[in-house]
Amino acid sequence: MPRYFLHIRDRDGFTEDVEGAEFDGLAQAVAAAIVGARDILAEQIEEGRPLDGDRIEICDAAGDLVETVKFADIVEIKPSFRQY
Repeated sequence: MPRYFLHIRDRDGFTEDVEGAEFDGLAQAVAAAIVGARDILAEQIEEGRPLDGDRIEICDAAGDLVETVKFADIVEIKPSFRQY
């Protein structure tokens, strides 16, 4: 199984995934990145932190960037109030 590394890039900097994980393929790595991004987003919302610009960069075992999961692309933000 191929190994992928899910690095986090946000406004605080870059967090490198030094261990990586084995996935059946890129689609499974992207799905794992989406789950992880949603967990991170939940924490950011609880803390009142901005949600823009964060992403997970997926690299293959050679270190090549093969996919990017932008946090803004995996959630839909709607106003929580009604206008009367």
